[in-house]
Amino acid sequence: MDVRKDFMNSMRSPEKHNFYENYFVARQPVFTASGKCWGYELLFRSPANTFRADFSCDSFASSQVIVDGLPMILSDISAGCKAMINMSTDMLRDRISLALPKERCVIEILENVEAVPDILRELASLRARGYILALDDYAGQPHLRQFLDMVDIVKVDFRAVTDAAERMELCAALKLLRGQPRVLAEKVETREEYEVAKKYGCSLFQGYFFQKPELVGDRKVPLHAESRLRLLHALATRELEPKELEQLISRDTALSYRLLKFINSAAWPPHVPIRTVAHAIAYMGTSPLRKWLMATIIADNRSSDLKLELALLGTTRGYFFKWLASEVHGPDEDDAFMLGLFSTLEALYDVPFEKLLERIPLPPDIMNALCFREGPLSSWLGLAEALERGDLRQASGLLARIGCSRLETVSAKYQEAHEFAQY
Repeated sequence: MDVRKDFMNSMRSPEKHNFYENYFVARQPVFTASGKCWGYELLFRSPANTFRADFSCDSFASSQVIVDGLPMILSDISAGCKAMINMSTDMLRDRISLALPKERCVIEILENVEAVPDILRELASLRARGYILALDDYAGQPHLRQFLDMVDIVKVDFRAVTDAAERMELCAALKLLRGQPRVLAEKVETREEYEVAKKYGCSLFQGYFFQKPELVGDRKVPLHAESRLRLLHALATRELEPKELEQLISRDTALSYRLLKFINSAAWPPHVPIRTVAHAIAYMGTSPLRKWLMATIIADNRSSDLKLELALLGTTRGYFFKWLASEVHGPDEDDAFMLGLFSTLEALYDVPFEKLLERIPLPPDIMNALCFREGPLSSWLGLAEALERGDLRQASGLLARIGCSRLETVSAKYQEAHEFAQY
């Protein structure tokens, strides 16, 4: 236990550790002709440069928006508003769109996507499933014309089409298409352009004239490298059964937390509270969940030894508490696992438990133990900490309170949990 003791001593140091990473998303509203907010386009922003979309990979930027930005944004906007998410060629081919709830999200096809057969088939499949499709930055480009009969919204770039006659001709041609898509005038910067867009038949509007992109941000815990490699290998090589998916996700504290936060967010239609990874998989379905996992892996590309140790500690406690729940009267085994798994979140994020867990519907006993160190399960957390620092006297006293007196067996089971968590 010496390594664990040294680690726990470092955790009690008054020096603060930055375990988290900041992430940022910009949102720009889209309005109807009557001035009502119809939705928002979500745009990636790098922590290094929050003033513009500074990135080298479309897939990374969109994955960051899906995994981290979408739950945050949708929790703050009205239920009727849509979220427009950019999709690159690679993300369409990987079917990442299926990770998005079709009731709230619009799939936005980037202007550099080619209308090749497999992409056209995927877009047809998405539309058949009920997704709303939009074509970004259209200015009459020949390579984008095949998309026009497939999409529900065409965004006309008012900065790229500057000639008034060309704008009018373009908008008129779009209104004659078979599917009669809605025309969204984007990059509208003056009242004159707004009035012209309405005159030409545009029904949606976006641009600096209405509002510049608003920057919002939060914190996240990146996935540690071992978890990422296991997931990438498993997702790339075979279909995963729900039980195997549950095991892979449950081994990573940050990933489990982010999945439960995502599935309980406003991104999804109202549902009963989802408290466990197994329940999240059953509700979301294995195929959409695989796509969410792939997006999550793309969005996370950094780690550290300290984050890895914290994730391992939470997983160890999860397995240990699951065993303890089978031995004594207490929570069911799944809830006990979540108690241990989430017990290191405050240190990972450097954010109070009350803030972290406000959107995750954990049972009251677990919330009280994590947030306030109150209730019967606070003794479980104290027991784990006593074992980790080698304080057997305190561990023995807590075991008596919990209703389990076999200290030697309990110590051995904790060590087994630690070894299993490292697998």
